Amino acid sequence: MQGIEVREAREADAAALAASGLGPADHRDFHTGLPYDTLIALDAAGAVLGRLYALYDDPRGPLAELGVPRPHTWKSFIDVLESAQGRGVGRAMMAECARRAAVLGVGGIGLLVEYAGDRAGRVRFFTRCGLHEAWPGTTRDIFVGAPEHVRASAVPAP
Repeated sequence: MQGIEVREAREADAAALAASGLGPADHRDFHTGLPYDTLIALDAAGAVLGRLYALYDDPRGPLAELGVPRPHTWKSFIDVLESAQGRGVGRAMMAECARRAAVLGVGGIGLLVEYAGDRAGRVRFFTRCGLHEAWPGTTRDIFVGAPEHVRASAVPAP
């Protein structure tokens, strides 16, 4: 993860995000209309490597169903450029999301995984990040965990 910076996207990042194909710098929840925070990962030269959308107090959804006390974080989308995969970009974004969640006093992090072809790879990635499947053996690919577990797991040992 050396040489990777993860930070909140700025207005000035909109063109670079669009050019990367990773989506817009601002995104709103389809159900509530609330804006997501957008984290981006950049290489040492400032090129966009990945993007993560997070809503830090989601009033609905699977975490509420699981009884996780509010506030909790719902991480909606995480994408890493194919050329940057396997370099710790996704884990760095998950770690920053968890760090921000912990600062805000968030009790749990959850995400719904959609639109990806390699289910086994998704399970491995999110398990390595400290999350676990909420409903294993079902078609609901929802992963949950506490921010401190995500933070500790997402940062590889030196």
